[in-house]
Formats: sequence, C-alpha cells, structure tokens
Amino acid sequence: MTIINHYIIRSAIYVFMVLVFAQCSKLPDFENKEIDNVPPGQVAVIKQENIGGGAIIWYSLPEDDDLLGVIARYSRSGEQDGYVETYASVFTDSIRLEGFPDTNPTTVQLITVDESRNRSEPVDVQITPLTSPLEEIRNSLRVDASFGGVLVNWSNLHRFNIGVFLYAENESTGLPEDLSYFSSAEQGTYIFKGFENKSTRFTIQIKDKWGNLSTPLDTTLTPLQRIKIPSKNANGFLWSQYGFEDGSSRWRGDLSTRGGQNYFTNMFDEVPATFYGGGVNNTPSTYIPGSGSNQLVPLYFTIDLGKTFVISDHRLWHDPGNELAGQNMKSYEIWATNERPKQPSDFPNQLASLAYWTSWSVFGGTDAWKNEGGWIKIAECETKPYSGATAPTNADKVHAAENGFAFDIFPEYTGIPFRYIRVVSVLPMWNGNTNPRIAEFELYGAPFDN
Repeated sequence: MTIINHYIIRSAIYVFMVLVFAQCSKLPDFENKEIDNVPPGQVAVIKQENIGGGAIIWYSLPEDDDLLGVIARYSRSGEQDGYVETYASVFTDSIRLEGFPDTNPTTVQLITVDESRNRSEPVDVQITPLTSPLEEIRNSLRVDASFGGVLVNWSNLHRFNIGVFLYAENESTGLPEDLSYFSSAEQGTYIFKGFENKSTRFTIQIKDKWGNLSTPLDTTLTPLQRIKIPSKNANGFLWSQYGFEDGSSRWRGDLSTRGGQNYFTNMFDEVPATFYGGGVNNTPSTYIPGSGSNQLVPLYFTIDLGKTFVISDHRLWHDPGNELAGQNMKSYEIWATNERPKQPSDFPNQLASLAYWTSWSVFGGTDAWKNEGGWIKIAECETKPYSGATAPTNADKVHAAENGFAFDIFPEYTGIPFRYIRVVSVLPMWNGNTNPRIAEFELYGAPFDN
C-alpha cells in the first residue's frame, strides 16, 4: 500500500471520528423543548423501609419520555408546621426521607414531574419513622459537674451535625443563660464553663440540622471549685521529681541532669524567674555510660504530687525572655496514674527497665508503660504563637510571657483521681536540642476526697 493510500485512509478515519464525537457530544436542547400541559404518569410503589427519623421508599417510574424525577411532599411535624419537598432524579428508583422528630405515622405524597414542570396526581404512602437519631443522642446524654461548669457527654453513632444547647437558671434575672456547642463527633464531650461553685438548675437539649429539638434533660448540679494544685507550703515542696532521690529516674529514662543551680523543683517553685535546666543534651550515655552521644527524643520526666487530685487544666511558662524560642518545650503529652510506678526491682536490669519506660530504639524501647499501670494520656499540649502565625511575632512573645500556655485536660478524665504525672516531650525544644528549660509547670483542679 502506497504512502498516499495510508494518508487517505488515516484522513478518512479522522474525519469519521470527528463527526461521531460531535454527534455524541451534542447536548439535548432543553431551551427549544416543546412545552406541553400533559401531566406525567404516577409512580408505582414497590416497597418501603422505615428508618430512624424517616423512611426509604422504592418505586417504578412511568414510561414518560420527558420525565425529570419524583417529588416527595410531606410534613415533618404536622400540618401546622407546613410542608417540605424532597426531590429524586429520574436516574434513581428510590427516595430517602429524613428529619422526622418522632415516630408518629405520616402520609407522604409521591409526585412525578416532567420537563414542562407538569406534576402528576399524588400517590399516598404512609410511613412510620423509627426512633430518630436525635432522640438516640438525647438518650445517650450524660451530664456531670465539672470545674467551673458542666461536663456533657453523648454518642452520635451516625455522626450527624448537631448543636448541644445548655440553659442555666440565672438567679439575678430569672432568665436562662444560653450556651451552645456544635459537633459531628461520634463520641462527643464538652465542658460548658463559667459557672460558680453553687447549686444551679441546668437544661440541656440537642438540635439537629432540620431544626428539631430533643426532649429536654433537666438537672441540678453544683460546679466544682477549681484551685491551683499546691506544689509547696511553708514547710517546703509538696511535689517532687519521682525517682530522683533513689536514682530510679535513670532506670526510667527520666530527665536526670541539671545545669548549675537549675534544680528540677524550680519548675514548680512559683518563681517564674527561676527555671529547671538539664544543662546538657539528653543522650544514651546519660543513662548508661558509653552507650552513645546522639540526642534522645522524646524526653520524659515524672512528678509525684504527694497526694491525689482531680485535674482540670494545666499551664506552662517558658523561660522568661526566651518565650517561643530557645530551650523551651514545644510539643508534649501529659500522662497520669494513681498507681505507684514500677520500680527497678521489677526488672532484671537497667536495660530492660529503659526498654519498658521509653521508646528509644538504642535501648529497644517499646513505651510499654503506656499500656499498663493505670497510665492515661490526659492532655496533648503544643506551645504555638497566639496569633496563629507560623513564626512567633513580638506580640506572641509578650502574650506568652504574660499568660503562659494554657491547656485543658481531656474532659472525660477530669473526674478521675491522679497522683503521678509523666510528661512526654514528643519533639525537641524550640531550638532543636534536647536540653530543656522549664520556668513553671502548673496544674489546676481540686483535692480528691473519697
């Protein structure tokens, strides 16, 4: 076959494909569609399924060529609240109805509509919604007194967007205070704060995206009084670095060095001008001489509060003049337990202890302690610019110097008593090394009284 014949054949194929593509890609001309006044046929209902707060209805469509879809017309809460319409296209054979607040039988009208906007005669279908997700969430509500407020927990298994509304009786005006919180979390928890330590009547309601309100939950609670957990008194320190005196802190991988007079207790001496400083970077040789000089992350330290407390929140103060910079902690976790931590005598040797208490690969670390001994992670903390800027501004540093960094304890743990606190600095310090400085480490809550 000659080159010319090849060219002619390829050209013919190309022209043919262009014509086919143009024909196939041509869209229907809805603008010039003939308008008629003929209503479409009705749907034929095949089956229905009642679901929580609604129903699903399956049907077959009429044979109309210009059919657009199906409209369901109904009232969610009775005729007095008006009617709503839900639309399903011609490309599906079912329609899903949601947002019914109760289980009352309801009549739904199914109406077909065509391209001329003609509507068919309705087909009535009676549905009986099952218990709505709104009431399921309401039935899961748990309300408890918290520090300066009310702790609310709920389950939202379908992850609907909901609003949680709290109304508190105001003795001075007699009017309720209205507070709200919005969430789609599967397991929700929130503390409404700002209430005094006195008996107060509260009402909690859940609202869904359709505007339905749940049955109110009424309760009378006395919000807990929040104090700064004392770290010392006239006789000396009440808190201590756990394991420092007997040397077991080195078996635990806890910070065990200090620079000069920068004692560990400086971090809770209530004097911001003093700080705890390790003096040197944290390395394997800090714990087992000759085992290496690479910097170890994370860093750990453990505090014995001396007695049992319930904890609401925490505040950290950076080294004055070096806020959001230098050797200050950047990102850390707080773990807590009320059980006495394991001792060196619980391990065959120091290496086995370090493997249990750390995640450091040089010692085969597993952080197994996190799954034993009653340890619970009660907070995740990140010291970052107040302004939200990537790099701290002077205003951010001033704000940090005046206010410190405040963090709430996870609400679900604010009622659990703890005595031992373990801090895990998951990142190096702001300057990238592992030689920390901590000006003040504060905890707030209340003594635990059995």
